[in-house]
Amino acid sequence: MLPLSLVNGHLIAELPEGRAVVDTGSPVTLTAPKNLTELIGTPVDLILGNDRLSRRPVLLDVEAGVIDFDARIPNGVPVRLREYAGLITATIETPTGFAEAVVDSGAPLSYADERATAEHVPVRVQEDFLLGFGTYSTPVWRVPIHFDGRLKELEVGVLPPRARAAVELVGLPTWIIGTWVFTEGPVVLDLQGDRLYRSRARTRSGYAGGPRRPVVGK
Repeated sequence: MLPLSLVNGHLIAELPEGRAVVDTGSPVTLTAPKNLTELIGTPVDLILGNDRLSRRPVLLDVEAGVIDFDARIPNGVPVRLREYAGLITATIETPTGFAEAVVDSGAPLSYADERATAEHVPVRVQEDFLLGFGTYSTPVWRVPIHFDGRLKELEVGVLPPRARAAVELVGLPTWIIGTWVFTEGPVVLDLQGDRLYRSRARTRSGYAGGPRRPVVGK
Protein backbone atom coordinates (compact mmCIF):
# COMPACT_ATOMS: atom_id res chain seq x y z
CA MET A 1 0.00 0.00 0.00
CA LEU A 2 1.10 3.53 -0.75
CA PRO A 3 -0.04 6.90 0.67
CA LEU A 4 -3.14 8.52 -0.82
CA SER A 5 -4.54 11.93 0.04
CA LEU A 6 -7.27 14.29 -1.11
CA VAL A 7 -5.81 17.71 -1.98
CA ASN A 8 -8.11 20.45 -3.25
CA GLY A 9 -10.50 17.80 -4.50
CA HIS A 10 -7.81 15.75 -6.28
CA LEU A 11 -6.68 12.23 -5.37
CA ILE A 12 -2.90 12.34 -4.95
CA ALA A 13 -0.94 9.07 -4.74
CA GLU A 14 2.65 8.97 -3.49
CA LEU A 15 4.31 6.61 -5.98
CA PRO A 16 7.98 5.58 -6.09
CA GLU A 17 8.37 7.66 -9.26
CA GLY A 18 6.68 10.74 -7.83
CA ARG A 19 3.36 12.31 -6.83
CA ALA A 20 0.52 11.34 -9.14
CA VAL A 21 -3.05 12.53 -9.73
CA VAL A 22 -5.24 9.41 -9.85
CA ASP A 23 -7.23 10.14 -12.99
CA THR A 24 -9.70 7.67 -14.51
CA GLY A 25 -10.52 10.47 -16.94
CA SER A 26 -7.15 9.84 -18.64
CA PRO A 27 -6.76 6.70 -20.80
CA VAL A 28 -2.98 6.69 -20.33
CA THR A 29 -0.39 7.66 -17.73
CA LEU A 30 1.41 10.89 -18.56
CA THR A 31 4.08 13.17 -17.23
CA ALA A 32 2.18 16.05 -15.66
CA PRO A 33 2.17 19.29 -17.68
CA LYS A 34 4.18 22.04 -16.05
CA ASN A 35 1.09 24.07 -15.19
CA LEU A 36 -0.77 21.23 -13.45
CA THR A 37 0.97 21.85 -10.12
CA GLU A 38 -0.27 25.45 -10.20
CA LEU A 39 -3.79 24.48 -11.29
CA ILE A 40 -4.19 21.84 -8.57
CA GLY A 41 -2.29 23.75 -5.90
CA THR A 42 0.12 20.96 -4.93
CA PRO A 43 3.26 19.47 -6.55
CA VAL A 44 2.38 16.78 -9.14
CA ASP A 45 4.73 14.69 -11.30
CA LEU A 46 2.36 12.28 -13.06
CA ILE A 47 -1.19 11.78 -14.26
CA LEU A 48 -1.98 8.16 -13.34
CA GLY A 49 -4.28 6.89 -16.08
CA ASN A 50 -6.34 3.81 -16.86
CA ASP A 51 -3.51 1.93 -18.57
CA ARG A 52 -1.88 1.42 -15.16
CA LEU A 53 -5.05 1.41 -13.09
CA SER A 54 -6.36 -1.52 -15.15
CA ARG A 55 -3.46 -3.92 -14.48
CA ARG A 56 -5.12 -5.33 -11.38
CA PRO A 57 -7.81 -4.28 -8.86
CA VAL A 58 -6.94 -1.02 -7.10
CA LEU A 59 -8.17 0.02 -3.65
CA LEU A 60 -8.59 3.74 -3.03
CA ASP A 61 -9.34 4.58 0.59
CA VAL A 62 -9.13 8.30 1.27
CA GLU A 63 -10.11 8.01 4.94
CA ALA A 64 -7.38 5.44 5.62
CA GLY A 65 -5.00 7.38 3.35
CA VAL A 66 -3.93 4.42 1.21
CA ILE A 67 -3.92 3.17 -2.38
CA ASP A 68 -3.31 -0.55 -2.98
CA PHE A 69 -2.45 -1.75 -6.48
CA ASP A 70 -3.05 -5.41 -5.60
CA ALA A 71 -6.40 -5.20 -3.84
CA ARG A 72 -8.85 -7.93 -2.92
CA ILE A 73 -12.23 -7.96 -4.63
CA PRO A 74 -14.82 -7.04 -1.96
CA ASN A 75 -18.03 -8.88 -1.32
CA GLY A 76 -21.16 -7.13 -2.53
CA VAL A 77 -22.86 -5.94 -5.70
CA PRO A 78 -20.58 -3.89 -7.95
CA VAL A 79 -21.32 -0.97 -10.22
CA ARG A 80 -21.06 -2.20 -13.81
CA LEU A 81 -18.66 -0.17 -15.92
CA ARG A 82 -18.25 0.18 -19.66
CA GLU A 83 -15.11 1.17 -21.53
CA TYR A 84 -15.11 3.71 -24.32
CA ALA A 85 -11.96 5.11 -25.91
CA GLY A 86 -9.93 4.23 -22.82
CA LEU A 87 -12.37 5.94 -20.44
CA ILE A 88 -14.95 4.32 -18.16
CA THR A 89 -18.67 5.04 -17.96
CA ALA A 90 -21.53 3.92 -15.73
CA THR A 91 -25.31 4.27 -15.82
CA ILE A 92 -26.92 6.82 -13.52
CA GLU A 93 -30.52 7.93 -13.02
CA THR A 94 -30.98 11.69 -13.43
CA PRO A 95 -33.94 14.11 -13.30
CA THR A 96 -34.29 13.65 -17.09
CA GLY A 97 -34.01 9.84 -17.07
CA PHE A 98 -31.24 7.26 -17.26
CA ALA A 99 -27.91 8.42 -18.68
CA GLU A 100 -24.36 7.28 -19.17
CA ALA A 101 -21.72 9.20 -17.23
CA VAL A 102 -17.95 9.22 -17.46
CA VAL A 103 -16.49 8.13 -14.10
CA ASP A 104 -13.61 10.59 -13.66
CA SER A 105 -11.57 10.43 -10.46
CA GLY A 106 -9.59 13.43 -11.69
CA ALA A 107 -12.61 15.77 -11.65
CA PRO A 108 -13.23 17.53 -8.32
CA LEU A 109 -16.48 18.91 -9.76
CA SER A 110 -19.03 16.67 -11.45
CA TYR A 111 -20.79 17.77 -14.64
CA ALA A 112 -24.34 17.38 -15.92
CA ASP A 113 -26.21 17.54 -19.18
CA GLU A 114 -27.53 21.08 -19.41
CA ARG A 115 -31.16 19.85 -19.50
CA ALA A 116 -30.82 18.36 -16.00
CA THR A 117 -30.14 21.79 -14.47
CA ALA A 118 -33.08 23.60 -16.11
CA GLU A 119 -35.40 23.47 -13.08
CA HIS A 120 -32.72 24.12 -10.46
CA VAL A 121 -31.23 27.34 -9.15
CA PRO A 122 -27.42 27.68 -9.05
CA VAL A 123 -25.97 27.68 -5.53
CA ARG A 124 -22.66 29.33 -6.48
CA VAL A 125 -20.15 29.90 -9.28
CA GLN A 126 -16.96 27.83 -9.26
CA GLU A 127 -13.71 28.08 -11.18
CA ASP A 128 -12.46 24.86 -12.72
CA PHE A 129 -10.09 23.77 -15.49
CA LEU A 130 -9.75 21.20 -18.23
CA LEU A 131 -6.36 20.40 -19.71
CA GLY A 132 -6.41 21.61 -23.28
CA PHE A 133 -9.25 24.06 -22.59
CA GLY A 134 -7.80 26.16 -19.78
CA THR A 135 -9.61 27.64 -16.78
CA TYR A 136 -13.22 28.80 -16.77
CA SER A 137 -16.11 29.51 -14.41
CA THR A 138 -19.33 27.52 -14.23
CA PRO A 139 -22.51 27.87 -12.18
CA VAL A 140 -22.96 24.97 -9.76
CA TRP A 141 -26.32 23.31 -9.19
CA ARG A 142 -27.44 20.62 -6.74
CA VAL A 143 -29.11 17.87 -8.76
CA PRO A 144 -30.45 14.56 -7.39
CA ILE A 145 -29.11 11.40 -9.05
CA HIS A 146 -29.15 7.67 -8.28
CA PHE A 147 -25.78 5.91 -8.49
CA ASP A 148 -24.95 2.49 -7.08
CA GLY A 149 -28.51 2.20 -5.75
CA ARG A 150 -28.05 5.32 -3.62
CA LEU A 151 -29.63 8.74 -3.88
CA LYS A 152 -27.12 11.57 -4.04
CA GLU A 153 -27.70 15.31 -4.21
CA LEU A 154 -24.78 15.97 -6.51
CA GLU A 155 -23.13 19.32 -7.07
CA VAL A 156 -22.63 19.74 -10.82
CA GLY A 157 -21.42 22.27 -13.32
CA VAL A 158 -21.96 22.38 -17.08
CA LEU A 159 -19.06 21.97 -19.49
CA PRO A 160 -18.09 25.12 -21.40
CA PRO A 161 -19.27 25.15 -25.03
CA ARG A 162 -15.93 24.21 -26.66
CA ALA A 163 -15.35 21.31 -24.28
CA ARG A 164 -18.94 20.12 -24.62
CA ALA A 165 -18.69 20.19 -28.41
CA ALA A 166 -15.45 18.17 -28.31
CA VAL A 167 -16.99 15.59 -25.97
CA GLU A 168 -20.11 15.21 -28.11
CA LEU A 169 -18.03 14.98 -31.30
CA VAL A 170 -16.33 11.76 -30.10
CA GLY A 171 -19.56 10.34 -28.70
CA LEU A 172 -18.78 10.67 -24.99
CA PRO A 173 -21.44 11.54 -22.37
CA THR A 174 -21.69 15.11 -21.11
CA TRP A 175 -22.41 13.73 -17.63
CA ILE A 176 -19.20 13.36 -15.62
CA ILE A 177 -19.21 11.75 -12.18
CA GLY A 178 -16.20 13.12 -10.34
CA THR A 179 -13.98 12.52 -7.33
CA TRP A 180 -16.84 12.24 -4.81
CA VAL A 181 -17.40 8.58 -5.83
CA PHE A 182 -13.97 7.79 -4.40
CA THR A 183 -14.27 9.80 -1.18
CA GLU A 184 -17.38 8.35 0.51
CA GLY A 185 -15.74 5.17 1.80
CA PRO A 186 -13.32 2.61 0.35
CA VAL A 187 -13.56 1.92 -3.39
CA VAL A 188 -12.09 -0.99 -5.32
CA LEU A 189 -11.68 -0.31 -9.03
CA ASP A 190 -11.49 -3.49 -11.11
CA LEU A 191 -11.13 -2.28 -14.68
CA GLN A 192 -10.26 -5.72 -16.04
CA GLY A 193 -13.59 -6.96 -14.73
CA ASP A 194 -15.46 -3.75 -15.62
CA ARG A 195 -16.54 -3.34 -12.00
CA LEU A 196 -16.41 -0.68 -9.30
CA TYR A 197 -17.08 -1.67 -5.68
CA ARG A 198 -18.12 0.87 -3.06
CA SER A 199 -17.92 -0.79 0.34
CA ARG A 200 -19.74 0.31 3.47
CA ALA A 201 -17.92 -2.22 5.67
CA ARG A 202 -14.45 -1.57 7.06
CA THR A 203 -11.64 -3.66 8.45
CA ARG A 204 -8.32 -2.55 9.89
CA SER A 205 -6.93 -2.52 6.35
CA GLY A 206 -9.77 -0.26 5.22
CA TYR A 207 -12.39 -2.47 3.56
CA ALA A 208 -14.03 -5.86 3.69
CA GLY A 209 -12.28 -7.79 0.93
CA GLY A 210 -12.77 -11.16 -0.69
CA PRO A 211 -10.21 -13.23 -2.60
CA ARG A 212 -7.55 -11.50 -4.63
CA ARG A 213 -8.04 -11.43 -8.38
CA PRO A 214 -5.32 -13.33 -10.27
CA VAL A 215 -2.80 -11.03 -11.88
CA VAL A 216 -3.09 -10.86 -15.66
CA GLY A 217 -0.03 -9.23 -17.18
CA LYS A 218 1.92 -6.36 -15.76
